[in-house]
Order: sequence, then C-alpha cells, then structure tokens
Amino acid sequence: MHKRKKLGFECLENRLALATSIVEYDDIGYFFNSDSNIVQRYDIEHESWIDAIALQNTLSGPLVVHVDADGIYAAFGQSVYRYQSDGSGKSHLINLQSPVTGIYSDGSLLFLDYSNSSYLRWASINKTDNLLVDALDNPNYYWGAFTCSIATSLNSILCRSSAGSGWSLYRITYSDTGKFTGTSNSSSYYGDYSIVTRTWVFPDDSKFMDDAGNIFATSDLRFINRLSHIDDLDFLEDQLLFTLKENELTAYNKAFLPTGKKVLISPATKIFVNDLSLIAFFQDQSADHGYRTQVFLVSSFNPADPNEPIDPTGLVFTPDWTEVTNQGSVLLLSKTHQNIFIWNPMGRTYQRSIGLLGSPSALTYDRVSDLVYVAYESGLVYKIDLQSADPKETAFTRLPGKPHALTIASDFIFAVDRPVNDYNYTYRVLSQDGDTLSTWSFYYSATEFVWNPVNRCIYFTQGGGYPSNLFYQEIDYHGILKAPFTSSYYASTDLIPPIHLTFDGKTVLLSSGVMYDANTLKRMTYALANNFADAVWFAGRWVSIRNIAGVPQLQEWVGNTFEPRNVMQWNGGTAYSIQQLTSKRVVVIHMPSNGIPSFTILDESLNAATVNNTWHNFDSPMDVDDDEFVSPLDILIMIDQINQYGSRQTVNVGEHYCDVDDDGVITPLDVLAVINWINIQEANESKPSGEDPDFRMSVQLSSEDWFELWRKRNATVGVS
Repeated sequence: MHKRKKLGFECLENRLALATSIVEYDDIGYFFNSDSNIVQRYDIEHESWIDAIALQNTLSGPLVVHVDADGIYAAFGQSVYRYQSDGSGKSHLINLQSPVTGIYSDGSLLFLDYSNSSYLRWASINKTDNLLVDALDNPNYYWGAFTCSIATSLNSILCRSSAGSGWSLYRITYSDTGKFTGTSNSSSYYGDYSIVTRTWVFPDDSKFMDDAGNIFATSDLRFINRLSHIDDLDFLEDQLLFTLKENELTAYNKAFLPTGKKVLISPATKIFVNDLSLIAFFQDQSADHGYRTQVFLVSSFNPADPNEPIDPTGLVFTPDWTEVTNQGSVLLLSKTHQNIFIWNPMGRTYQRSIGLLGSPSALTYDRVSDLVYVAYESGLVYKIDLQSADPKETAFTRLPGKPHALTIASDFIFAVDRPVNDYNYTYRVLSQDGDTLSTWSFYYSATEFVWNPVNRCIYFTQGGGYPSNLFYQEIDYHGILKAPFTSSYYASTDLIPPIHLTFDGKTVLLSSGVMYDANTLKRMTYALANNFADAVWFAGRWVSIRNIAGVPQLQEWVGNTFEPRNVMQWNGGTAYSIQQLTSKRVVVIHMPSNGIPSFTILDESLNAATVNNTWHNFDSPMDVDDDEFVSPLDILIMIDQINQYGSRQTVNVGEHYCDVDDDGVITPLDVLAVINWINIQEANESKPSGEDPDFRMSVQLSSEDWFELWRKRNATVGVS
C-alpha cells in the first residue's frame, strides 16, 4: 500500500473557533473533540474505525492538535502538552504569552504558532529534551492574523494573511537546529482577496494553497493558479488533488483541470483518499464514533495517471523558461504544471512532455550533450537525457544552498546558490560529474547569467542593489572562476536583463537597447532606439520583440546604425520570446488573450515560414544538401559537420541531412554509406528503390578516393 505523506496543516477549520479537529498521521485519522478527552481513530487504508484512545489526566479535549511519530501534541489555550501515541504519558512542554493557534513538526523539532493580529509569534522546541530552542516575536500591525503550513524539505513555514488586504503571504525560515533564520513577505496582488482560515502545503512541498482556492509556488510565493473555494483536500498518490466544497467533491489532474465530480448526500466536514477510495465524513452525534461516512471509488472520478505527462495542447499557461534544442525543438518549462513541454516546429505540434519531480528553482540546457539540468530549492540537481526514449530526472549533484541559477559554460555547469545563514551568494563551477571545481562568493545575485564561449566569460547584471552594473567572470579551461570584471557605468534603467550576445561574441545587448563591448564593457555609442522583451542576433542583425500599447511587436534593426525597419505586430496579447531555430529560421512565442502559447516561425526575410528540424532526408537519404544531386559537396558537408561539432549536431539541423542512416547521430558511417551507394550506382547504373526518378549523381569515385579527400579535408581544417 502506498504511504500517504502527511499534509502541512490538516485541522478541520480555524482551530480557535471550533470544537472539533481532525488530523492524519501514518494513514490513521484522529478525531478530537474539545468537549471530551476521547479521541476517535479511523484506519484510512482499511476504511474502518479502530479503537479510540483517551488523553490521560485530561477532562476535555484540545483546541489545537498535532500528531507525528513522537506522539500527540495538544494545546489548551496557552499551555502545550505532549502525550504518547496511545494517549498516556502526559507531559507539560511550555506556557506561552497568548493562545496557541498552530502546532507543526519537522523531525526532532516542534514549532508553535501563538501569533495574534498584532504580533507574529513563534517558538521552536527540541523534542528530544523538550527545551526551547528559539523564539520569534515580530510586530504584525499591518497584515492581520495568519494561517500557516510547514514545508519541511525547504525549512520554511508559509503563512497566508487571514484578512482580505495587506501583505498576503509570509515566509519564516529556520535552520536544522530550529533557529529562526529569517522572514520575508510577498506584496504581489493576486486579485480580490478572500478571508481564509486554512492552508495546506502539497506533499512534495512544491505548492501552497489556501481555502479560497489560491495556489502559490513555495519556492518564491508566486501565484500559479486559482480554484474555487474549498473546505478540505487530500491527494491520490501524493500527486492528484481531490477537494471538498460543502457537498461537492472534485478531482483534478496535475494541470489543475477537473477530471470528475461527485455530489454528497449533505455537506461534509472532512475527506480522506486512499489508493482505491475517497471517504467523506459527516458529523452526527447519533452515529457510532460521532461521524457518518460516504465512500466513492477513486476510479469513478476518472483520475489521471499521476505519472503521465501533461498534454499541453490547448493548455493555458505562461512558460517560465524556453530553449531551443540541438534538433530544433522548443523546450518550455511550466513550473505550475511541473512539466517540460517539447514543441516540434516541423509539425507545429507538441511532441511530448516530461514530468518533473516538482517546481524547479533553476534549470539549463546543454546543446552538446542534449541534457537538461534541473535544480530544486532543496539544493538537489538532476539531469534529463533528451536522447532517452523515456526521459526522466536522474540524480546529478547537490548544491549546499538554495539554487538561484544554472548555466552551461562550455564543458562546465555554472551554478549560483545561497547557503542558509549567509548573506552572500556562491558562484560555483561544476564538472560534468557534478564536482565543484571552483567557487566565488558574491554579495549580489542576478536573474540571468549568459555564457560567451568566444572569450569564456559569463555575463550578469547586479541584482538586489542600486545602482546596477554589468559584470563578467572568466572561467578558464580547467574550470577555475576568475575575479569579476565590472563596467565603469552605473545606472538604474540601462543595466537590466535580458542579456544577449552577437554571434561573434563581441557585443553585449541589454533590454534597454544599450550595447557594450563584450571585452572592455565600454558602452557603445550606437544603440537600439527602444527597449524590448527579448532579442536575437539573426542573419547579421538584431531582431527584437516588445510589448507596446497591449500589442506584441517585432522589430528589425539593420546596418551599422541599427536603423529600425520591418515592424510586425500581432493582434493583442504579450510578446514572450524570440529564439533561433536554425541558421535560417527563428521562432517567436507570444501569449494571446486566450492564454495559450502561440508560435510563429520566420525566415531570414522575417516572412512566415516552415522548418524541417531533422537530420535525415526521408525522400532522398543520400542527398545531404537536398539539391537533387549526389556531389562532392554532400561528402564535404558531412565531413565539416563531424569535424566541427561531433556526432550530436548543434547547427544546420533541417538545412543539411547528414544522418544518412537515420540512427540519430552523424558519424563516418554516414559518409561511408554515401560512398558505397555511389559505387553501387556506378556498378549497376541504377538507383535504390524509393529514390526520385530524376535524382542523378554527378560523381563516381572509389572508396580510396573519398577517404583521400576526407584526409585532405581534415588536414585543411586542422583535424588529425
């Protein structure tokens, strides 16, 4: 039987206002009543009531409770006690200055929330010796009372203001020893606020939800979705959400789209989900144990396969990150849906999706190895091999602190993390085995790091400070991170990402339109005439996209003076990104008003175009350049590709067809296949079936002649 992970907060409702609390631990539901010391218990796995227990030396029940492996923790106003799991062994832990409103645990640590509308008050206790570890007592005049949940893997307590205005979300962090290490809030506006009384952290600690139906990312308190008001929730296999709203039950897939609904006989007070059933509980003093139940088969909700990737076709989402692969496909990350979607421009459809373990804090793509690296707030870093038939996350390494950025730097992985209790960020260079080769401590972080392979420098702008500045750091061939070099300019508006580089690596362009010399970081006189959302150096000029008056707009900047020319606009929405698919194609992603990402492919003249993103010519496999002739040029193209880029190609995909045998890699065997085919044609004066009748070969050389040509070509390009 699959073990269900305990949710971050599972009390029935606001615990100061009710007489009944229901919590769950280890597949057992505990039903507390403030009028009695008797605790009813329900076996969720076997769907049956089991023997009740009595809290020792207690006449009434607690208002606030928590159950874990170390026992039962109960608050009676300002006093907190611990009991053994069977209700015996009552021991006093602490008296606090105001009534306790929440109890939480993380291993050997116990956390007590005794906040009120004026002060944010928390205490941590070491459960081993029952001694106080730390206390937090902060003024809380503006935000009102909070309802909270704990994300243990993040060492974070996440709180939602119960009021309808003011600061909405709050984070309290703590160390592994129980010391409170910091507090932060989010003032982002998420629509009309509702008064909330309950919150939950999802089993994988990736999301945080309130009973108004708002869902937030635990990593950055970012709003990611909104459902209707709920009274309770539970999960199937820790992944698929089931909610209770009065007398209505709803199941959702990982994209938070409903898959099934049921109507109860009357409003329920609690639900539990096991692998087979959903059990709803109704308070009824005349019933045994004080509750009636109604059971539904989980299968009747048509639940999605929790391990099945999401189909993004027609899905409303805003990408959190995009990248083009070495095969010309587009990767789109959705933190909300915990998936990487792969869009194939050749068929203009989504090719597949890759389900993730959670919502990443950072990720990057290596074009040479065709690997995606994914980092989570816990510091764990995984890699995904896109060449695999079933790409999955596999363990790579662990960063000491919370990850902020990942970037491929030629043969290395550049990472930024911030250790707990450290104001500085650690910039580090990792080997392809995950080992740290060098580090640099820096006071500022940045939202974007861009690698320049020409001068082996990584570029970033100063974050978290005013004024800002532009920096780069060199990484040598041994993975050693050099001291940062900074520009002599400080500004509040010019030096902001995104950062872009020309193909030759000589010029840096920032979103303000201002350009800098990539080596000296001196500001250039010429600039683009306006700021932009994204840009790409394409076919010898800058092409950018921006949002103006609610309209996405593409601009072309030509010549040495960067004259603006060839403006293109879409009918509403938001410009998101522009990236190069091949040397002759770009793709623009914009978000129309319906919220479904839209893709536009443009050629070198910025006209609508199609693209072929395969290395294999299915119509004429031996015709590498698709000119209807087999000529020395076909052989030379393959030789150049192999010599310059190896077996996994990164450029010219869809323009040359070097993978003659269609095995997914480009090797000398592909060259040999063309040589052998030519020799067969010479001998038979015929051509293989499936070839175009008009296909002609223009040369007939022996294998020795071809290999001599190859040897000379290698010598020309400096390959031994």
